[in-house]
Amino acid sequence: MFYHRALAAAKRLAWQQQSGQAARLHYIAFILLTLLGAGLRLYNLTAQPLRQDELYTAQLVLHGLGMIWSTSFHEHSLPLSNALFWLAGQFGGVSAATLRAVSVAEAMVALVFYARYCGRVIGGWAAVCAVGLFAVAPLAIIYAQDARPYALPSLALVLSLLAYERLRQDSRLANWLLYAACAVLAAQSHYILVPLILAQLLALLILEGRRWRVAAGGAATCVAMAASLAVFSAGAQAETRFWLTVRSSIEFIPAMQVMLSGDGSGGGPLIRALLLGAAAIACAAACADLERWQTTLPHLLQIAAMLAASFVLLPLVGVFVPEYEGRQFQILLPSVFVCAAVGLRWLALARARAGSVAAAALLGVICVASALALTAYFQSYHKSAEADAVQKVLARAHPGDVAVVDCPAFSSSVALAYYAPQMAYYRCLDDTRGVLRFSAHSPGASPNARLLDEMLTHVADLRQVESQRQIWLFTRQDSPPPLLSALLRQYRQRTQFGQGLNRVILLERSGHS
Repeated sequence: MFYHRALAAAKRLAWQQQSGQAARLHYIAFILLTLLGAGLRLYNLTAQPLRQDELYTAQLVLHGLGMIWSTSFHEHSLPLSNALFWLAGQFGGVSAATLRAVSVAEAMVALVFYARYCGRVIGGWAAVCAVGLFAVAPLAIIYAQDARPYALPSLALVLSLLAYERLRQDSRLANWLLYAACAVLAAQSHYILVPLILAQLLALLILEGRRWRVAAGGAATCVAMAASLAVFSAGAQAETRFWLTVRSSIEFIPAMQVMLSGDGSGGGPLIRALLLGAAAIACAAACADLERWQTTLPHLLQIAAMLAASFVLLPLVGVFVPEYEGRQFQILLPSVFVCAAVGLRWLALARARAGSVAAAALLGVICVASALALTAYFQSYHKSAEADAVQKVLARAHPGDVAVVDCPAFSSSVALAYYAPQMAYYRCLDDTRGVLRFSAHSPGASPNARLLDEMLTHVADLRQVESQRQIWLFTRQDSPPPLLSALLRQYRQRTQFGQGLNRVILLERSGHS
């Protein structure tokens, strides 16, 4: 008997030592992956100039908290994210480095808390796998380097998942208050998180034995979120009305490919297809793992809620999500990678050698395809075609030249204000009853002052514009503007260049060489 007790004690000691060693390896892996994710999010952070929407963020920061607050009443950008950009601008100035650093910091904190969540909920090397996939996810990295309110929602979602897990294990009042606070924070970071919070509450209602308590706590959480968003309802309605005017709507397969491979080419159609296929198979395997359905349930419900809202519910009421909103699906990446990691572990453990080979192959495809998509992003993805065009004009322009921005290319006026303060420019306002009207912007002011003056301009007419010898016309490639036809009566076209939809035409007054 003594021998058997000693043998059992030795086995327990050996198991504890192995568990402790494995835990240390997991901890080291989390640290290394977090450092890798931080490095990727910091790499070439300021290599490209501020793009169109980032310059809009710069405008909001320069106008101050009052403008940030009032803007929330006529568009879907809530003030919390932009207020953080404003705060950073008070210390580091309004620059690409300062504004993008806010998004990088939010993304890095989200990665750290995601590692903590995965370690608690999944555990083992599956948790390491999920964290690694999130660390190298192309779209998460792209928008971690963007001075726009896309990184904060990911952080808010991860915090809500941590609070959800704490509440699932212990439903006392303090944990409900913590979860409600995280839910309000998530709702204030972006409207898109509201259906995901509702999906978490539904999962809690299914899993919790005392459903009356979940129903009461969930109702109170929903009331708190609704109250925090009620004041900004006009902004959400205005954005919805704008969506009704958009001609192109989001499509399922391209949106899922953008989610996994990033904006732009994403490394090419083959890379996008491989990423989507491998991730879909891994997530499908997670659905087959019935032993861990409690782990994957909130994530599957979050994915289902987002897809249903975007592709079913909104179209049913006649609202179609614009094509460019495919970037918002990055908010599903934490859930997708949790499900993928659970599915890969199920394949490796439940299907013997064949399953292990399949899991390794799927993981390898996702990692290699993500690396190729990231390489394409860092090497060839151009964020700001407008800024590139302005810089090319500055390299070729002569003293006294002016720029004219056509109505559809209005974002070029912001790029001119920021990157070419020494050049006067006219922005075409409209073509009312055949009369072209322009806002005139004088040279000499600082970039910050020029951005601030963007909305405070005086009106000019076509005769004032045609008094210039050379004009750099910023327009779009898709259709010749009426402005060009009007200018060609007095000017001749010398050269043009462009990238994407943006086009710049150099016009010289007839009679000059």
